[in-house]
Amino acid sequence: AGRAGSGAAPRSSKRRAGRRARPAAGEPLADSHDRSRVVFLGSRFLAHVERSEIKVTSTASAETVAILRGHKAPVTSVCLSAWNSVQLISCDTDGCVKVWDFQDATCLRTFEKTGAERVEGRFAVFVNEEGNDKASSVPAWAVHRIDLSVAKNRFKKKQAIVTGSRKEECRALLLGGVNSRAANEPRYVVAVAGRRLRVLDDQTNINYSFKFDFDVTTAAVHPTDDLLAVGLITGHVVLVRPDGPSFEKVIRTQWRWHAHAVFTMAFTVDGAQLLTGAEEGVLVTWQVSNGNKSFLARVGGEIRQIAVSPDGSYYALSLSTNMVRLVDARTRELGAAIQGLGGDGIEETANRTWRSHAHRALVVEPRSGAIVVQKSPGFLQLFDVERDREVAAIDVMQQNVISRDNNGPTSVGYVEHVAFTPGKGRRMVTVEQRNDRTALKFWVHDRSGRAQQQAGQGASQSHGTYAVSTHVDQPHSAPVTTLLMHPSGELVVTASEDKTFKVWELKAGTGQWECRSVGYYRQTAISCGAMSSDGSLVALAYGRLITLWNPYKNVMLCSLAHPGLDAKANITHLAFFRQSYLAAATSDGGLFVWDVLRRKIVWQLQLESVTALAAPEDDLLVTANDTTVLVFGTSPVPRQLLKTEEGEPGVVGVAYVPQMGKYVYVSNSGAVRCLATSQTSKEESVAVDTNTFGDGLSTFALIQSSQGAAANSAAKQSQRAAAAVSTQVAITTSSTDTLKTLNAYPSYVLPPLAKICKSLLGVEGFAVVDGEAGDE
Repeated sequence: AGRAGSGAAPRSSKRRAGRRARPAAGEPLADSHDRSRVVFLGSRFLAHVERSEIKVTSTASAETVAILRGHKAPVTSVCLSAWNSVQLISCDTDGCVKVWDFQDATCLRTFEKTGAERVEGRFAVFVNEEGNDKASSVPAWAVHRIDLSVAKNRFKKKQAIVTGSRKEECRALLLGGVNSRAANEPRYVVAVAGRRLRVLDDQTNINYSFKFDFDVTTAAVHPTDDLLAVGLITGHVVLVRPDGPSFEKVIRTQWRWHAHAVFTMAFTVDGAQLLTGAEEGVLVTWQVSNGNKSFLARVGGEIRQIAVSPDGSYYALSLSTNMVRLVDARTRELGAAIQGLGGDGIEETANRTWRSHAHRALVVEPRSGAIVVQKSPGFLQLFDVERDREVAAIDVMQQNVISRDNNGPTSVGYVEHVAFTPGKGRRMVTVEQRNDRTALKFWVHDRSGRAQQQAGQGASQSHGTYAVSTHVDQPHSAPVTTLLMHPSGELVVTASEDKTFKVWELKAGTGQWECRSVGYYRQTAISCGAMSSDGSLVALAYGRLITLWNPYKNVMLCSLAHPGLDAKANITHLAFFRQSYLAAATSDGGLFVWDVLRRKIVWQLQLESVTALAAPEDDLLVTANDTTVLVFGTSPVPRQLLKTEEGEPGVVGVAYVPQMGKYVYVSNSGAVRCLATSQTSKEESVAVDTNTFGDGLSTFALIQSSQGAAANSAAKQSQRAAAAVSTQVAITTSSTDTLKTLNAYPSYVLPPLAKICKSLLGVEGFAVVDGEAGDE
């Protein structure tokens, strides 16, 4: 059905115009769904965005052939250069535009702070903050021509061709059509904004504006004909044709299948078909001539973008699970899956909830060295960081993906905790939660992968997967805060906000697990816990107090109270290292290291914040100030200083991968990176960083020292710590800096005053007087 008119919009017989200006509760606007995140580089390769990186992947093998790194913020768009066919142009949320040679995987030029929001061909969208002022006559956003062809490192911005008001946000920029005036130029430049579709006919230099009753979410331009396709937030697909030689009067044809907002659409190369996708996870193919449709279901997630290869042989679907799924255009069958790490880096309303659960701690699967993340609700992913590929996927909750209704998002569950048996153990334990229901599952490794194959899940033949051996419904009456696995793999400890902890034991000869004992202390909730490397001790934190337990006998051995701890500063992290040392981090940035044998604090430091704590390979990893990871031995002087890439903030998890021999971290955005190691040799001078982590009075010295063997006794450890501090202070020429450095350490680890007075006075050639010998 169609009708003519310049401003006519598709209307529903049950709804009047303007009734639904915004989506229903929980329904996301598609303002970031249609960003150009996938682009074909011919038919053999494609480039796709993963947070702040651009990966070049082979369409035949699904292997990553190159990674383009350099952006410090999430990339919003990537496109082929209009000036050079072997170059890519990318833009991020900070307005940084980069030009890449994707064949050599090198960055050719960088333009910082251009103000561009996204780039497409020879055009870019710019946002003007002054335009948001009601009294301002400046448009809130505009599409400008740009010129990057010049050899000089200069971003040339030309005149504006399409502008918009402050009431509408430019959600997408699209190009298409045949321009008879310039063969290599698109005829139509289309901007999606609010309820309007703003179009520039570059051949006639005429602007058109089409208004609809509902928000426009996406659009597409026919490759050869004068035809526009528009997707609405109501799920309608509207075709706009000119009624005559131009778009002064148009004919609109309306189709409907999607239950929710249309996220993306694209015409095939010949223009005979229109492809649409949305959150239902179904690729819909429409015949442009008659509106007949066909479906390809279960593609693997919400469809965020559709790209068509230049020869028309492949479709690439960018999904919400950070997967690019290839579709054979001839057979309409699903092809290779290019799976990235975790879920989508751009957090939409539907993703924010589960992504806050996905990175509580960075866990490494000991068998493969793959890191474990939650790529979608209830779905764990084992990802090889070094090879940049998925090793296995585990459907922990086995919940069906149901399309939500207009009342809000559907209820989904999340994997809250996961733990593995150290070494080459075969057991895994998970804690999942959905609404107020909790489940504890015990898994055993299945080398053949039959369990996942029966469930329709893919599993690497070399890795296998995990199968459930015991399912415990509602193990605690409140959410579980701690999950600890015994080194033997036959004992598990869970702690909860219900003020109890439980010890679970593997029943010999049955493969089933049962509760061995229940413990509690002063009816106080447990915030965190840790288990020693030999499994003989369990440490549980109750507010500001640490209790040590024997897990076999369920007997409390002692309690450890931190001296001078602020009443509001509770313990947030615990970690055992070097067998008898226990590290505790507090909410105010305090770091305490206990010798549990002597029940004394060995050393303590005051940092600005501690966001992650881990103890792999007998080392203590402390994430300070969100950007720095410190590696400690038994001394308060860090052995290594590890920096995040480009100072990326928001480190929420850190771990050591033995198979790689590297430290890795996970950030708030979900990105996992290898840490850059900074370590000094014995011959190098040791630098003191006076960056203040504390309240301005206590300065933490980021000092690097050579790695030495651990001391055999507590006395030798104290002597080595004192010698290390003395070495650092001896090279400091400023007495003020020395005093600040000393202020960061407890007095009992400092060397004698006779050894540091030279640095305090700052006098060259100063000789210490020995009172007994009388030598000057």
